[in-house]
Amino acid sequence: MAHLKPLKQWYCDVCGKVIKKPEDGYVIWSENDDWEITDIKIIHQGREGRGRPFGCDRGDPNYSCSLPLDAFLGDIGKAELLAMVDPGPRFCGEYKSHIADKRMFIEFVKRVQLPYYEEARLCMGSEAGSRVLDGANEVYAILPRTLKAIIDACDEDEQIEQK
Repeated sequence: MAHLKPLKQWYCDVCGKVIKKPEDGYVIWSENDDWEITDIKIIHQGREGRGRPFGCDRGDPNYSCSLPLDAFLGDIGKAELLAMVDPGPRFCGEYKSHIADKRMFIEFVKRVQLPYYEEARLCMGSEAGSRVLDGANEVYAILPRTLKAIIDACDEDEQIEQK
């Protein structure tokens, strides 16, 4: 099984295929009437002639906000993510949550900021993932070395199944 390059490749939330490099990805999100983020997707970015979207990037009106995927990577990405949670008192007088579903948002943050998370998340619920995470605390479970161990355990189980 070919592995993803950590923080350089992702699975598209529309088609499930690999986004091969950050420049090929886009992040879209929806907001409710209170300007709270309600859903976030990582998708393939693509354009037909004259700016018409194609493939996974169809201009879904339910996802009215978007940025290139690489805007959420590295130090600049951390700043972008923090500003999404709270732009600060200079830009928003009184604090109000801008995230409707915190777990959904944190899942997105892990996908774009934690090495190996994008691939390991698909194995976490498997028997192999459960073996690696047995007795783990909430920090150990998302350390890059643990995430890599989950991927390796899933690979081993897959090789055993193929024999």
